[in-house]
Amino acid sequence: MRNERRRTRSGREKILFRRNLIIIASLVIIVGLGIFFVIKTKQDHSDITPTLDVSELNGPEPDTTVFDTNAKRKQHVNEVIEQANRMIMGYDYDGAIRLIKQDPDYKETLELLELVEHLEMEKTSLPAWNNGTKVTLLAFNAIVHESRFAFDGDDTAKKYNNNNLTEKEFRAILQKLYDSNYILVNMHQLSEEKDVKQADGSVKRQRTKKTLFIPENKTPIVFVQLDPNFVKSMRSDGFASGLVIKKDTLTARYDSEDGTTYGAFDYITILNEFIDEHPDFSYCNAHGVLAISPSEGIFGYDISDPSADGYANSIKQIQGIRDYLVGNGYEIANGSYYNKTIYDFGINDFKVDFLNWQKTAGVLLGDTDIYVWPNGKDSGWKLYSDDKYQYLKSKGYHFYCSLINPQEPYWVQISDTYYRMGWIDVTGARLYNDMKNNKTILKFLFDASEIYDTAGRPFVY
Repeated sequence: MRNERRRTRSGREKILFRRNLIIIASLVIIVGLGIFFVIKTKQDHSDITPTLDVSELNGPEPDTTVFDTNAKRKQHVNEVIEQANRMIMGYDYDGAIRLIKQDPDYKETLELLELVEHLEMEKTSLPAWNNGTKVTLLAFNAIVHESRFAFDGDDTAKKYNNNNLTEKEFRAILQKLYDSNYILVNMHQLSEEKDVKQADGSVKRQRTKKTLFIPENKTPIVFVQLDPNFVKSMRSDGFASGLVIKKDTLTARYDSEDGTTYGAFDYITILNEFIDEHPDFSYCNAHGVLAISPSEGIFGYDISDPSADGYANSIKQIQGIRDYLVGNGYEIANGSYYNKTIYDFGINDFKVDFLNWQKTAGVLLGDTDIYVWPNGKDSGWKLYSDDKYQYLKSKGYHFYCSLINPQEPYWVQISDTYYRMGWIDVTGARLYNDMKNNKTILKFLFDASEIYDTAGRPFVY
């Protein structure tokens, strides 16, 4: 019995021993494998330099479109400021403020907000000018581009010598007026209609002088060009052939025996060029009046025959030029259809001329309320009351230009219903007379001897 218990204990001990031996062997194998993989990993990656992914620490890569948008916005703001500054040079503070406030970025842009505040303060510092009855009106005819063709001794040479300025003379006049602190204004900037309270307390609609805001040393002046139509008979005589819009810019076309060229060759393009270079010569972008007489075309384009080849293109060109001119500070005026001394017409013939103008220039160029009497002749210095004025008044005309009393530096007449200016015609003959015969009509503006183009004019009268 005792032996039986001894054999049973001995069998249990052998089983426990084998179990423990298996556990120990398993642990040894596990530890060994762990050591093996650690050593293997160090051997396989011993030549790799650890790196840090900075993008994960600093967030995602910046979006380049953010910088592009900011740059474009900055460029846009600079362009708005540049445009506003140019307007300010012409004392157009209201226009500059309006331009900035209309910009979609205005309320979110500190620079624009501060600029508006500055302009509103600066505008109040300009003195008010309200002397619309003492403004000089200068009238010009077509400008000679090449004197050798205009003054070549033929039948028209004397006419050109009497009536027209050379390009050199016109440029010299502009420079002299600018140096003398004249500033170009438009007729509508000088007069307006408004309700005026009367002595009895009633209110009456009246035409009055407008107030300009310009420096004290500036003197307003008005220009009118008579018949800027580039008639065919003058194109071979040294004058520009017409106006053209090229690359969104207005230029003059000049046709000669050497071919066709484009540039500042006429009154309009020379004046544009001068104002571009001297924006402070133009009050609120004023460029003066153009008195259109369309019987021989408009701006160099024939409109006499609707069935002619190129007629549709001519109409398109005229309207495009009109939009450019009006958008750049010119005022279009009715200069009569035939450009003849129309005041000598009877009222019926006068109406026919007016209706012919309205059916041509009026349709193509739009409405106007400025009438420029052809050759400057109207009813004289008295207040308008005759049948021709009554007809024009019924058609909505409120501004008039004529040749009145050229011995005075200015002549302005204001009634309850109209504003009227008398012009001084600036011609070759007037320059010559002022220079040689001691006339004084232009002396208050400039010395004619400094303007007269002696080299360009090969003969005198």
